[in-house]
Amino acid sequence: MSTAEKKKLIAVLTYLFFAIVLIFSVWVAFHLLTYFYHEIPYALDNYFGGSR
Repeated sequence: MSTAEKKKLIAVLTYLFFAIVLIFSVWVAFHLLTYFYHEIPYALDNYFGGSR
């Protein structure tokens, strides 16, 4: 394996790693946002002595 091939392989693996990290972080952020979107109204209601 030549150095050029090694560099290409490292570049591909790096791009792949960053793509996976990016997708994972977007997925986590989406789940946290949906969770907070559902939970915040109830939390505020409880905090302010809500009607529920």
